[in-house]
Amino acid sequence: MLKAIASCLLVGTVALVVADTASAQSQGVVVDKPPQTVNFTLGGFWPKGLEGRDDHDLLRENCFIAEAPDCTPLDFEFDDFTGLTFGAEWLFPIGNYVEMGAGVSLYSKSVESRFLDYGQDDPLTIPIEDDDIAQDLKLKTIPIAFTARVLPFGHSNPLQPYVGGGIALISWKYSEDGEFIRDFDCEGIPSPCVFRDEFSDGGFQVAPLFLAGMRFASDSFTVGGEFRYQYGVADIDPEEFFFRLEDTKMDLGGWTVQATFGVRFD
Repeated sequence: MLKAIASCLLVGTVALVVADTASAQSQGVVVDKPPQTVNFTLGGFWPKGLEGRDDHDLLRENCFIAEAPDCTPLDFEFDDFTGLTFGAEWLFPIGNYVEMGAGVSLYSKSVESRFLDYGQDDPLTIPIEDDDIAQDLKLKTIPIAFTARVLPFGHSNPLQPYVGGGIALISWKYSEDGEFIRDFDCEGIPSPCVFRDEFSDGGFQVAPLFLAGMRFASDSFTVGGEFRYQYGVADIDPEEFFFRLEDTKMDLGGWTVQATFGVRFD
């Protein structure tokens, strides 16, 4: 549904461009072409919380949830995955009220985790140093975004609020590296036992995104702030992870809040 909404937004933007151009031509109005912009962004990415994530999301399964006793009881918080994001994009005007863009950004965050107490009634066969069964959980995304913005006050106004959206091709990778518990196949050692390994999966996911912002624009530069919401749910290959179901997912959705600085040129 969100992909359909983003597609409709792009179609509506194109229609607005055509109408704006046709109106200017019919009235014989000559409008100076607004400058293009190379935009740089720096901000933070907040992944969706527990309640907003896909029901089969891998991080949701990993996090200890009282109402979901089948999940893996790892000790971490979703807020731990909040991290810096930075990027660059090329913005070019079409008509007086529309702007198209193409850009790329990077987010990467590693989170320390550990198994919660395995239970005094289920002692581990192999003792662990410091009684801590620890892992590093790492998520990395590189969204390549194609966007459209509508500027209600036009490109000539120094103060430029805008709304828009588009489609992102997200390159992603998720990994778990550390110690894990299993209750079977302990190579002749009575279970449960602990083993060390690394699991990872990744790929590309097409996802819609929505944005809104405000900027001040001069003839040579722009400065402002922007909110983005990214939606995307990728499939996890169960063969790449220890004891995962066929329908396990990786929810890539979340909010980005970022500052923007642009250099303008004709």
